Amino acid sequence: MNKLGDYLKKRKMLILCEFLVFVGFYILNVYTPLIADDHGYTFILNTNQKLASFTDVIVSQVRHYFGWGGRSVAHTIAQYSLLLGKPLFNVTNSIIYLLLINLICKHAIGKQKITVSLFIFVNLLVFIFTPVFGQVMLWLVGSSNYLWTMVIMLTFALPYRLYLDDQQTYIGSKWICVYLMVMGILAGWTNENTAGAIILLVIIFMILCKLKNIKLPMWCFVGLGSALLGFILLIAAPGNYIRLDYVVSDMGFFEKMIHRFNSLTGQLYSYLHIVILFLVVLMLIHRLVNHKKISEFFIPTIYVFVSIAAGYAMILSPFAPPRTFIGTMCLTYIAVSAIFYQVYPISKGIWKSLMTGALVIGVLGASYLYVGAYKDIKHTYDEDMSRREYILEEKEKGNLDIYIDPIYPQTRYNGMYGLDDTTIETQLRIYYQVNSIKTK
Repeated sequence: MNKLGDYLKKRKMLILCEFLVFVGFYILNVYTPLIADDHGYTFILNTNQKLASFTDVIVSQVRHYFGWGGRSVAHTIAQYSLLLGKPLFNVTNSIIYLLLINLICKHAIGKQKITVSLFIFVNLLVFIFTPVFGQVMLWLVGSSNYLWTMVIMLTFALPYRLYLDDQQTYIGSKWICVYLMVMGILAGWTNENTAGAIILLVIIFMILCKLKNIKLPMWCFVGLGSALLGFILLIAAPGNYIRLDYVVSDMGFFEKMIHRFNSLTGQLYSYLHIVILFLVVLMLIHRLVNHKKISEFFIPTIYVFVSIAAGYAMILSPFAPPRTFIGTMCLTYIAVSAIFYQVYPISKGIWKSLMTGALVIGVLGASYLYVGAYKDIKHTYDEDMSRREYILEEKEKGNLDIYIDPIYPQTRYNGMYGLDDTTIETQLRIYYQVNSIKTK
């Protein structure tokens, strides 16, 4: 009876934590306005016609695929969300964020149950260490491209991770083939570097099964084949190659590759060095308190390897803005969380006290960051609302060349943070159907 009581108490605490995270994230969503590309995507691509139905979204995405890029899944999510309205997106985006946290937990622990300490730990990693958090989590088009697609990819890969732990998982199930056929295409058709990394992760899991003489059911191959098909659809989009024509460089091929490699190495170090340090420290604590074989680090090491691969895959792209590293970060969070989950329950004495103290300090630090983020986001929201009123007033007067006050976001939790002013001005001009909008 005591065990049942303890279990129910832990479940209630976990549900409470999930609720608090949902509410906190929802508030940030509410005060994040439409930003930059959100405005342009409210129209059918290359027209002055606003989206009015899901058919319009499909028409727009066909144009997008052949004229701009292959991220049809992400931009369908974005345009459909814009069609349904920002208030609904605030709710759905908060749910998707919670799904991301839980998926990171499940990839880290496999068939084990999520604990309160793990849930808190993963939330701290994501909130504190994700670069340009606002761009990938709160900005509507940005989160559709990165948060939502990351959830799709991790959802697709989860059955492979669970199958490694328990070969009875989904064995002989017919629905899993259909599920992975759909999810595989969607996962492969998300974004270039992370989709490729997730396909690599699935292949590694399948190789591991073969090395362990674990029979691979049909759904493994169906899912992999579907993901490869989705990836081909993503990469083969004619719009990708039209867009490359806009990129001009005086450097030769090898010079470009060396330049990009050096740049990516610097970015990866900047984003990952503290998280990797946590991983190493947790591994050392694990060895000190557990003394078990180092083979327990094998799965986390795979996730680190795939995360680095996702980062360096950007060498094929002329640009690598911070938001493109969301896959790299999430895969690394999985590795660190896997070791934390192994270490925390078995730690005793000084180690338990140190780790619990670190969690408490982390929560206090994240709370401080959250308050700063809220103030910044709320301030820019108020400024944005005033700016929109001013644009409409000027348009009413017949002034179609409008100068607006700039907005200066202060924290990386702000969806506007790090976005180019010129892009924002262009998208506002399209949205409000005027000749020009420029900041003073």
